[in-house]
Amino acid sequence: MSYAPGISFSIELITPDVLSEGLEQRQVDMVVGLDSQSALPGGVVQTSWMDEELVCLAATHNDRVGNALNIGQFADALHVELADISGLRPSNIDSCLVQHGLTRRVISKNLNYIAAAQVVALTGAIMTLPRQMAERFVMMLPVRMVEPPKELPTLKMTLIQHGLFANDPALIWLTQSLIEFAGTFRQEASSGERRPA
Repeated sequence: MSYAPGISFSIELITPDVLSEGLEQRQVDMVVGLDSQSALPGGVVQTSWMDEELVCLAATHNDRVGNALNIGQFADALHVELADISGLRPSNIDSCLVQHGLTRRVISKNLNYIAAAQVVALTGAIMTLPRQMAERFVMMLPVRMVEPPKELPTLKMTLIQHGLFANDPALIWLTQSLIEFAGTFRQEASSGERRPA
């Protein structure tokens, strides 16, 4: 970023400690991309950031899964998912399935997307994730994208910071820059353009 030459990024696992002490003690300035449904500690400020379409990944050799899934086929499939560190709420996907009288069988819970995608590549399971991440995994691993049931919700991602630092000029700049990026990304996606991975 030529307009912020001193900026640096660190990727951390989003744990309850990061969301509370990490933000409050300014060990972490901002959590980017957390699902809006996530349980949050007091004192944090959550800003809507970006809605992301969900898709499924299946191994290229997985002939039990077609190019699209209805809600029943989705529930019947084996699943790989990201572990919810807090364990406080069911996922949006599980809540959606319950509304339709369905459940799913999760065979593997993983702490990061790449590990989960590798499990999918080696098994007959599927994984549900944001489209832009799935597009990258299709280029890296022997997996393919599968259209999920239309009933699945959109992933609503947020920006989270501690209220004590909400007026910090650097965080205001970072928030505005990320919101502008999300707007540019939405425009490109709606016009059919995609940035190279």
